Amino acid sequence: IYPLWQEDLTTTEKFIQVTIGAVNKGTEYIEDNTWDIGEIIDTEGRKFLPIREVDAWLPEDNQCGVLLKPGFSPRECTKIYEVAEVSHDLRVRVFLVTRGGGFGVELGPEVFINLGF
Repeated sequence: IYPLWQEDLTTTEKFIQVTIGAVNKGTEYIEDNTWDIGEIIDTEGRKFLPIREVDAWLPEDNQCGVLLKPGFSPRECTKIYEVAEVSHDLRVRVFLVTRGGGFGVELGPEVFINLGF
């Protein structure tokens, strides 16, 4: 059920819903809040961030950033983006964040997944 206060979002461009299944193929846990889906990038280098206003429309069991145990089934992470109508050959960035000494946070390994359109 969607919140009654939330109006439908409209665009003159296009909305894209991206769902990935994250799997830990390593031997150690990947901690909570240390991985996520980032921006979408098109062939012109334009970057499109996920839309936060649509969180109410995402699946209740959206598992972005949850603990990934080694060898367990994929955890689905879904985000919605608004991208330019002229954008094509889109890629989405998936990344890890590592905790540095003190309060430091460093960007860890990242991967770009071709979305196929």
